[in-house]
Formats: sequence, C-alpha cells, structure tokens
Amino acid sequence: MSRKTPHIQDGFLLDADGNPVIEVGSAQWFTWLKDETHQTFHFVHSTGGFTARKELKQRGDCYWVAYRQFKNKLHKTYLGKSVCLTADHLDSASAALTAIITDFHEQTSE
Repeated sequence: MSRKTPHIQDGFLLDADGNPVIEVGSAQWFTWLKDETHQTFHFVHSTGGFTARKELKQRGDCYWVAYRQFKNKLHKTYLGKSVCLTADHLDSASAALTAIITDFHEQTSE
C-alpha cells in the first residue's frame, strides 16, 4: 500500500488505487490489524467516516480508537481490540460517533 492512510469502504480494505484487497472480518483482515506496521486506517461510511488509530495501554495491550473532527473539535470513541473490529462493529462505531457529535453540538449551541 502507499504511504497514505489505508481506507476501509463497503466492507473492504482498499489498495492505493481504490481496489478492494481484504474483506473486513476475514482472517486476512485480522492478521492485517495485528501487524505492528499498521497503526491507522480511515473508515468511510454513510453516517460519517472516522480515522482509527491503534493505541498502547499502560499494561502493554493495544486497542483501537476512532476519531472524527467536526467544527474544530476532535471527538472519539473506543473501538476495542483488533479481534472486535468486524464490519458490523465499525458500522455501529460510526453511528455512535455521529450521535456523540450531534449531542455535543446541540448542547453547546443552546
């Protein structure tokens, strides 16, 4: 893959040319997530995209967090360990992040 952030769209990890190469939820997907060289990806979804980043806990475990910036405010939601990152889980996380952003901006605009 190129140096730009890998993209997930319509249930597939895309190559640099936008061609699907790995199906989300497949054994190859989970192997890709566990690889130390893969620390981030961008998830494209109708409810809004997010950038996922692999982060290290104090105890040495890795987990993923989703981030989306909206109106100069960075919002995030916990995704979990690599084994949790199925297509349904990523879809739900995108919807949850949209709800968090909507609630936050409704409260701050009152």
